[in-house]
Formats: sequence, C-alpha cells, structure tokens
Amino acid sequence: MKYFRAAAMTAALAFAVSCAGGNVRSGEGVEVGTGAGAVWGVAQDDGLKVFKGIPYAKPPKGDLRYAPPQEPAPWKGTFHATAFGPCCPQLPDPGEAASGLRQDEDCLSLNIWTPGTDNRKRPVIVYLYGGAFNYGGAADPLYDGSAFAKRGDVVFTTVNYPDTSA
Repeated sequence: MKYFRAAAMTAALAFAVSCAGGNVRSGEGVEVGTGAGAVWGVAQDDGLKVFKGIPYAKPPKGDLRYAPPQEPAPWKGTFHATAFGPCCPQLPDPGEAASGLRQDEDCLSLNIWTPGTDNRKRPVIVYLYGGAFNYGGAADPLYDGSAFAKRGDVVFTTVNYPDTSA
C-alpha cells in the first residue's frame, strides 16, 4: 500500500510536468520545472514530450528498505530524463522482458508521456505493471505510453516499484 501512495505523488508530478509550459520544437529537448528541480526530456517528432527515469522517492536502501517512500532530495542542475531508470532487482524469468533489463535497488522512478507541456489540464493515467510483486518493470516496451498520450490527449505514466523476489 505504501507504494500506491507514492503513485499518487507520481500522478501529481506527471500533472506538474504536463502543465509546466515551455517552448518546444520537434526533435529537440524540453525542460520543465518540478518540485525536485528542472527535468529535461525529449520532444518526439510526433509531438509527444517524453520524460524517462525521473526519481519519485529516495532509493529503498538501508533504513529505507521497508519504510514508506521518502520524497527524493532536490537535485542540482537539470535532471536528464532521457533513459529509463533501472528495474527493481528480480530473479530472471524468460517470460518477463523486464527481468533481462538493467536492475538496481535505486529503482523508484517514473516515466511520463504527454502531448504537451502547456498549461492545459489533462487526465493522468498511472499504470502499475503486474507481476505479483515478483517481477516486472516500467521500462518493458509493452508499457510504452505513446499511443495513450497521442490518441487520448492524456498524460500517461509508468512507475517502477520494488518487488519481493530478489
């Protein structure tokens, strides 16, 4: 349950990114402000703005391993959100694409696809992958939010959260 509360924080961050404003040209980067600092993403040729691997909580290491998520410390400079964050540690599974991707305990990150960084209010979809708390990850190509964001004029967000297998 504690990570689902963090998902609510994720939705707030996704909404903030979508409403942050900024001049953007296709194929270039886009920078938006968040409560933790500036975030730089990619403006795709199809008009979508994509931000990947944004930390939404401190890494669940040491005393934080089984504690509720803690807000991340503000970063200095601009966070380059152009690559997915690592999946949370998990056992290999030939049927699960995410189990073959980069893994690390510092895995509490989110990805955002938005049709605009203007001040327009849009619905936010927060997608939590399945996996019975044993495997999965938001970087799985199956969870690409481009189609949702384009077709529905919505902000689509995927979230990494820890599993219990590793």
